[in-house]
Amino acid sequence: MALLRYFKPVNGVPDPRGSLSSSIPSSVIAEANAQVVKEVEKGKKRGPYQSYSPTLRLEIGKYSCQLGVAAASRYFTRRLKRSVSETTVRSIRDAYREELKRKRMEFDDDDDDDDVAMESLYAKKRGRPLLLGDLDEIVQLYLRKLKDAGGTISARIVVAAARGVIMKSNRGMLVEFGGHVQLKKYLARSLFQRMNLVQRKATTARSKHTDVNLKALKQQFLTDFQSTVSMEEIPSELVFNWDQTGIQRVPSSSWTMDKSGVKRVKIIGANDKRQITAIFC
Repeated sequence: MALLRYFKPVNGVPDPRGSLSSSIPSSVIAEANAQVVKEVEKGKKRGPYQSYSPTLRLEIGKYSCQLGVAAASRYFTRRLKRSVSETTVRSIRDAYREELKRKRMEFDDDDDDDDVAMESLYAKKRGRPLLLGDLDEIVQLYLRKLKDAGGTISARIVVAAARGVIMKSNRGMLVEFGGHVQLKKYLARSLFQRMNLVQRKATTARSKHTDVNLKALKQQFLTDFQSTVSMEEIPSELVFNWDQTGIQRVPSSSWTMDKSGVKRVKIIGANDKRQITAIFC
């Protein structure tokens, strides 16, 4: 930025020719500075998250319940050839016990056998549950198809689309029908974030509207207008040319929501700059 030229950058490392050079050779200080700067600029990346299949989670849960957390950590570390911490094993064990207890209560089974109707152990979903539940995916799919067709996407469009999907699928979810879902703009913001959509200005896209004979339409409009004046017996003194304005032949918006970084943002008719004069009488 232009303002940076008025400020002197600070290196944050000792000066090789400063007071420290009386105790440490300047060449040593310079080399240490270079290594420190290199390490700081490189940064530190977090390692990848470890994932475990539902069947493997079930095995870890059973093993830790039978032989202990430490033994399970050592065994699965050797077996998988990657670190399986005791914290991970402990969380899987607790989830296994909770699911086992739930299964026994569901089937009213007091047997202590660990094999009671347990074939897998799924991880719990993280974060807050979706406001629309399973319908959220349907709304996202509709919005993607709407964007592919060249339509514009905004917060109002998202709310309207979600309302249409809910009204046809399960209208009882809406507040006005006794449900818990109140469609507001925060739903649109959440969808935009999860769909990785940002506000973008449209690029040119070929219009799907067919060309029309404007002269014929103009003549038809004037004929209809004169017929109305004649049939209703409207005096010519009461016919005023109130206003004239130019309107787009193909009404469209210049802004929509699309993925960040895409080169073409398609909105049907955005490149059609032709206008017609509208008269308000």
